[in-house]
Amino acid sequence: MVGIRKMTFCISTLIFMFVILFAGTTVNAYSGGVHNSAGGCGCHGSSSASVTPTHSGFPTDYTPSQTYLVTISMSTTVSGSNGGFSFTVDQGTLSNPGPNVKLQSLSATQSNDGARSWSFEWTAPTSGSGQVSLQVATNAVNGDGSTNGDSWSTLSWTINEDVPTPTDTDGDGVDDANDAFPNDPNETTDSDGDGVGDNSDLCEGGDDTVDDDGNGVPDDCEGAGWIACDSDNQLGNAEFQFMGIEENEV
Repeated sequence: MVGIRKMTFCISTLIFMFVILFAGTTVNAYSGGVHNSAGGCGCHGSSSASVTPTHSGFPTDYTPSQTYLVTISMSTTVSGSNGGFSFTVDQGTLSNPGPNVKLQSLSATQSNDGARSWSFEWTAPTSGSGQVSLQVATNAVNGDGSTNGDSWSTLSWTINEDVPTPTDTDGDGVDDANDAFPNDPNETTDSDGDGVGDNSDLCEGGDDTVDDDGNGVPDDCEGAGWIACDSDNQLGNAEFQFMGIEENEV
């Protein structure tokens, strides 16, 4: 009988020690932060209205590839100054973690539970990346060694890419970036690259700006059907017409 009692006592002691050890581990397991847990903190009960995650430094619309110094914090009625957070973003890069912050890919979290405000840098994605999605969970803890009285909540938001409105200086319906003649409403393209718009090009496919003999006909067009006429449509150097257009007048 004595042996059975001793065995029962030993087993009970081991179970008690295991519970104490396990409980202690649960309380302190996440003081160093948890990455990719912006959806919430189940170990501290359910979400509470006594905590509101806040952020600053993030733009309303991001400029592609620009770096922003951002801060995650919270407003809360929970006493004390301890807390934690877990932040995720689906695009861009995170860098330069401030005090009490550690980074892992596109996630940020606390490195200890001694603060309720954390800063780091976010670099926006490249042009054409579109909308960015962000989420954060903040947890306010009262530091009593248990999860009692602690509160957490989450926040999700999006940031759109800042896409500049195209400029159309000459009002011809073609934006300046795609208009070979942004200040000329009558021209938009220069297919042969000679500096003369297609609508005014005498010698399309040739260079209108080269006229070595000074006869008013671009060199690239001479020998391609052009003839010289005077004011009476007689052969001469005063005026030039293209054969076929007014051929019957020559």
